[in-house]
Amino acid sequence: MSQRRDAHGSADRGGRHNVDMGGMVDEAVAARPAAPLRPLIGRYSGYRQAAVGPAVHLGLPSPCLTLIFTLDEPLTIAEHPDPRLPASRHLTLAGGLHTAPALVTHDGWQSGIQVGLSPLGARAILGVPAGELAGLDIEGADLLGPLAGLIQQRLQAAVTWPERFAVLDELLLARAQAGLSGVGAEVGYAWRRLLATGGNVPVSGLADETGWSDRHLRARFRTEVGLTPKAAARVVRFHRARRLLQRRAAAGRRLDLAGLASCCGYYDQAHLDREFRALAGSAPTAWLSWPSGGGIMMGSVRKPDETDHWPVQPGSFGAYVVTDDPDALFARATAAGAEVLMGLHDTDYGSRDFAVRDPEGNRWSFGTYRGEPRANG
Repeated sequence: MSQRRDAHGSADRGGRHNVDMGGMVDEAVAARPAAPLRPLIGRYSGYRQAAVGPAVHLGLPSPCLTLIFTLDEPLTIAEHPDPRLPASRHLTLAGGLHTAPALVTHDGWQSGIQVGLSPLGARAILGVPAGELAGLDIEGADLLGPLAGLIQQRLQAAVTWPERFAVLDELLLARAQAGLSGVGAEVGYAWRRLLATGGNVPVSGLADETGWSDRHLRARFRTEVGLTPKAAARVVRFHRARRLLQRRAAAGRRLDLAGLASCCGYYDQAHLDREFRALAGSAPTAWLSWPSGGGIMMGSVRKPDETDHWPVQPGSFGAYVVTDDPDALFARATAAGAEVLMGLHDTDYGSRDFAVRDPEGNRWSFGTYRGEPRANG
């Protein structure tokens, strides 16, 4: 589950982003694990935010399993990738690969370390194959037992981020050395090939290279990884495209979605758009940021129903505009004669919103929800 802002730049043992203004804290720290753990864990991502205001994050599909050790406040999942699951709070969160976003909320304070766990490391670290966790988010102690509490206690006692990462190195390496053996060579090879090609290798080609039939590869792969090779390729491809898009936006470069689609192995820009909508819930350009924390989310055409406040129809326009002062904007909009579709209200995910329609029939919603933070690395 990819959900945290990336640290500025890159660092082998602790790239750091730290903002402290008038009591507000916003830290993001990334580090690579000790060398023996790198085949199992890509990196550690530490985060600490205090007094930053309530926010909602999307936990997007990625090639890593979810393993988060909180430092202080429990982590709240308002909506799981599987919508049938109820909201939940976790001191340690463990979850499998997924093909739909999760909704993570906080009240302005959150802290912890996310471990970028490969599906190939699930048996060794979590004690079960990644296939048993596909689409699920569960309390880490259910898998790690007392180790989950020990890790959290040691992390809380550590003073600096390098000390916290050293705690993870020590305890997770001991766990891996005493844990279950890894996945079979063929599945490991197929997974690494998907990563190396950005998800652009045919399943039939993978089967030929492993010496297995398509059917046998799909079955074994899903057991160990949690997704079929085809579904895993979609997630890998999406993850690469999303990161490239974020880097272009952060650098102020032209997004060039058609070029991005070609680079990442999509048939065309329309294919890229469909995949983003399926895996992230929005088009690639849903979040367009500008200074002072503003942003805009573009509405998409869809059929109306009684639960949908955004049934944008062909020939019309809909957008959600981020603002720090929705009350003032509401006063201006109503004074100008805008039709109020939804009055000022506080949402259950910490945003203050309202919606209006302009004289041309276009729908505008304004609020404080900023969406997924844009990457800086």
